[in-house]
Amino acid sequence: MKGKTDTVKFEDDLIERLKNPKFAAYFLSEILNDSSPGKKERVLTKKIGRSPKALYVSLAKGGNPTLETFFAILDALGIQLSAKASRTSSPVPQEDDAA
Repeated sequence: MKGKTDTVKFEDDLIERLKNPKFAAYFLSEILNDSSPGKKERVLTKKIGRSPKALYVSLAKGGNPTLETFFAILDALGIQLSAKASRTSSPVPQEDDAA
């Protein structure tokens, strides 16, 4: 049909775009720096199973999100968190080394 354009739901497009790690990091940064909740946050809250208010309270200045919430947000945004020992830390001694 001439003149017809394909449309994509906002939520579907956003979820697809969040698969890009750079976009996901940008998106999370924008959420953390924006005090007015909007459509992006509603998509995220739907994906992590939390209410918009709960997400806002958790991420607001002075908020204290649980690790479960924090990792749910990272997972929804396609961000993987990893840790490595710092150069200055010493390894934990094994039981065999204590003797």
